[in-house]
Amino acid sequence: MMIPSSPWRRSRAASLPLLLLAMLFVVSNDAIAAEHVDHGSDGHGGMMPDHNHTDGNVTVEVVMEGWLYDMYCVNQEDGIAPDGSNTTFGIHDHMVGCMLLTQCMDSGYLLMQRSLTGMYFPTVKFTNSSTVVVAEWLSGYERGMSNVYVHAKGTITGDGLLNVTMLELKDAPMHYPADAMVLQYTYEGWLYDMYCFNQDDGIAPDGSNTTHGIPDHMVGCLLLQPCID
Repeated sequence: MMIPSSPWRRSRAASLPLLLLAMLFVVSNDAIAAEHVDHGSDGHGGMMPDHNHTDGNVTVEVVMEGWLYDMYCVNQEDGIAPDGSNTTFGIHDHMVGCMLLTQCMDSGYLLMQRSLTGMYFPTVKFTNSSTVVVAEWLSGYERGMSNVYVHAKGTITGDGLLNVTMLELKDAPMHYPADAMVLQYTYEGWLYDMYCFNQDDGIAPDGSNTTHGIPDHMVGCLLLQPCID
């Protein structure tokens, strides 16, 4: 099963052609309703090293968490998945039955997290070989079940993908409506464009690596017309 060549080809907002990618994190905010997370994570929906965490060339076993999602739906240009859920703000509404559609399984799976603005963003893609594991696990649940928040155990490949060996359903973090938050935040991260991020060979037009060389990406490349668009 092959993952589509351009996983994040669609910009989620036409007014924001250059996106700050999933590496961004909240630095400060004036007044935010606390996002309570008490599901055994690192407190940020991130990676929790397992007991076999090592350095060097030894395999690193990790547990990552987030909303389970598929690449086909995240790439819908109209922002609506086949099950009718919104692919920007409604990841928690995405149903098991949709993730088991042939086109969704063939596209591969990933984990998503929610920012304090209510928008969801990808955190890690799964390897092709993980698709069978995920599909079999999903098949054990009702097709109409949504809010599929999981702990995904596996190993990180050299390409930064998660090779999943086990999934466990968890209680999702509380969902705060937009009017419960003060939407004034400061973010920081490496500015990047979707054109370069979607390069099949992993190399941007300026020669930088789109997986491990984000800091090497140049302004001139960001200002190329395909990157702006």
